[in-house]
Amino acid sequence: MLVLAHGDSDGLLSLSLLMRVKDIENPRDAVFTSPASLKDSLCRAMVKRKLDELYVLDLSGDRKTVRIASSFDKVLWLDHHEWGVDEHFDNVEIVVKRYPSAAQVVDEYFNLNEKRIVEIANEIDKNDVRSDEARFLRSLVGAVRWKYWHNYVESAKKLFSIAKLVSKDGIDAVFTEENEELVREFECFLDRSIREEVIPYVKTASVNGLRVAIYQSSKFLPIYAITNRLVEHPAAPFDIIAILSYRVSNGGIVTKMEFRTHTGFEVIHLAQYFNGGGHKVACGATVNAFISFDELIKVIERIYGARE
Repeated sequence: MLVLAHGDSDGLLSLSLLMRVKDIENPRDAVFTSPASLKDSLCRAMVKRKLDELYVLDLSGDRKTVRIASSFDKVLWLDHHEWGVDEHFDNVEIVVKRYPSAAQVVDEYFNLNEKRIVEIANEIDKNDVRSDEARFLRSLVGAVRWKYWHNYVESAKKLFSIAKLVSKDGIDAVFTEENEELVREFECFLDRSIREEVIPYVKTASVNGLRVAIYQSSKFLPIYAITNRLVEHPAAPFDIIAILSYRVSNGGIVTKMEFRTHTGFEVIHLAQYFNGGGHKVACGATVNAFISFDELIKVIERIYGARE
């Protein structure tokens, strides 16, 4: 058995709920990934593995990834993003519901009735965090990814152990001294980084009546933290927030783009333009090229056209 889950709080809680009904004890059987890396993660995980059962959680797919997944004897794909595939396989069951979180889809599918876990996942994925549990878990997941950014294996083990702990003992079990110290370190780093490295370098523009903010960086910072802090910007609220992260891969530049909004504006069209996806107001795409500020502004002009 293999589980592929999004490497964020919703993916972790979706895995935790799946652990209530499936015996998942080996961290090697759970892979944390992203929609952009799903194809590669799936192919790598299939090597020297019995292709019996596959579960995909909180990850949008496409024709290629669904076809690859169909190599397994049985596939269950549970998600809540905006996507669909017009090709069907008898051994692949895809359940996509427009719920606030994938955890809610998992909970409903298996009739678990874990309302508190679902509420926490919904708060986090809607970026409407109100409870202490949701706030702490979101920071804890970010802290693990921050501390072990250079070591995927160790990061995945830590995330797996958190999912297992929540599945077995409930959400309160994550409030340990060790985790609380890690979260404090991470939040101090986050506050300093956004204050010193993000806010001074955000570029803003007015495009066809839309208020746009674009931040470009090669450094990992949680999207929610940037988006939330930009509320304080003099030009806020923004209709379109674009966060462009650059990295070198195979000798070339890769641009990972995340799109958000303060106003409920449908930024999904931007992600789709770059063959990405997600939600109407929170989505992203990855391109094997350098996308500059000026290029993105031109795309926004082209997609949304003149506004009254």
